[in-house]
Amino acid sequence: MKKNLFLLVAMMLISSVSFAQTIKFGTVDTQAIIMLLPETDSAELKLKAYEKTLMADMQTMQSDLQKKVDDITKNAGKYSDAMRQQKEREFKEGQQALQDFQRMAQEDFTSKQAEYLKPSIDMTNAAIKKVCDSNGITFCINKLQSPFVYTNESNVTDITAQVKAELGLK
Repeated sequence: MKKNLFLLVAMMLISSVSFAQTIKFGTVDTQAIIMLLPETDSAELKLKAYEKTLMADMQTMQSDLQKKVDDITKNAGKYSDAMRQQKEREFKEGQQALQDFQRMAQEDFTSKQAEYLKPSIDMTNAAIKKVCDSNGITFCINKLQSPFVYTNESNVTDITAQVKAELGLK
């Protein structure tokens, strides 16, 4: 759906441009560029540390849940029906809490990932804009997310190397 919308908008923009004006297309491999930035290394270190914290928290919750299972299994014959039902209810609540934590941890990790990578993405986007402006490129498409099934490479300029140079990367 998004690809169709993008194609429709692109075609409308292209058709509205005067035929006398030259339209230049560019492509760029943003992922390759972002992975080379030192800021990305720093972001990955922060993410790994945060992931370690989340995993430790999850291990604690799993351990607590296992203790409840062990208690129920070990003492099942000693408990009254009311106590056994209470212990089972606590176990089920613990399972739900663990599932909720896993979901929230994934969402939180994704949010932190976006936050930590934002400087690298912003730097890359600024360099792409600068290179496009200096080369008269009207449209620049991320190679890995291109909505086009086919692109005649002779009509498209790959600016990846120029963007790397703009950022001082090799």
